[in-house]
Amino acid sequence: MHLLLKEVINFKKGKPMNYLILFLSFTSLITSIAALFLMLMGIDE
Repeated sequence: MHLLLKEVINFKKGKPMNYLILFLSFTSLITSIAALFLMLMGIDE
């Protein structure tokens, strides 16, 4: 819990590394959703 709080404080300070990690995780999430969507579209055809 304390570690999470520290991360939040670091995030509020605007450390670029945290934003980079957040961006990368968000991008991978979007990519996986897009891949799943394309697979479903392919099955429908």
